[in-house]
Amino acid sequence: MAEHFLTDRKYLPIAARYEFLRGFPILKAYRNFCQAVGNDAMNYKDFDFWWFRFSKGNFDLDTQPPQTADLNSFPDHIIGKIIGKTGYAARCLFRKTSKKYRKAVDSIPFVIDRLKFEHREQSSSLEFNGFEIQFYRRIGVYGKYKYPNRIMCRSKNYSKLAVNELVFIFGLKNVRVKKFTMYVNGRYVNENLDILKSLDFKFRVETFKFNFGWIRFGEEDLINVQDEVMKILPYLEPRVLQNVEFHINYRELKLETNRIVKTLQWKYLKRVNIYGNVVISTKSLTRFKKLSVLNYNFLLLSNF
Repeated sequence: MAEHFLTDRKYLPIAARYEFLRGFPILKAYRNFCQAVGNDAMNYKDFDFWWFRFSKGNFDLDTQPPQTADLNSFPDHIIGKIIGKTGYAARCLFRKTSKKYRKAVDSIPFVIDRLKFEHREQSSSLEFNGFEIQFYRRIGVYGKYKYPNRIMCRSKNYSKLAVNELVFIFGLKNVRVKKFTMYVNGRYVNENLDILKSLDFKFRVETFKFNFGWIRFGEEDLINVQDEVMKILPYLEPRVLQNVEFHINYRELKLETNRIVKTLQWKYLKRVNIYGNVVISTKSLTRFKKLSVLNYNFLLLSNF
């Protein structure tokens, strides 16, 4: 009998069905099956497939392999649930798959608790929700370490790559960031951010923290801090933005605010924290509920 089943393997499901109908547990039924037709007749995975099929009342013995569901065939609400449970990297992959998935990804809210863009003289990085992308100018010891939630890129255009990634995040619709920190240390953000002007929406950030450090010395090296702030601030959604923090960590630098206080973002702020040397009009401060000022020697209030 075993030879008959092995000669024409389409009869193997018949033997599997027979063992199922005997009412034994699946492991015992599989052992009985192997004793009857041979240990190599059907592996346990295939036997389990037929067992599960019979247990659902389907006794069709069509031996064609089961059809794998195509993700494109899933209903929109199922795709939405799948995307809703994915992280940033998976959403990016979904967006590149098709226009249908791009539309689905952009329609589902995605919250980033903390987004940090760090710009240094030899490196830049983006960090969000426990995931980090680092960009380095030089090849060094960085490649010796592997971290599951970190991607390291080495390129002479490291700064441009980092800014492009930031712009890409800005371009994702329906994303909300609870806190966005921009840290600049020892280098201008001299990459082109004008692409942000082409977006038909603004970035939904609740708290914007600007942290600035400067390691160079000499008046000729001093940077216009307000220029750096204005590269990002106008592209944040005014009524979503609630809080702003300025941290100026080099005493020779000061943040002028004559352009900042004229923006809609400033108009709708509820709170401002200032650390360092900032020049600001007293009139522009009267509407805030709370103002925290540290390092008094570095703060200058004036009327423009």
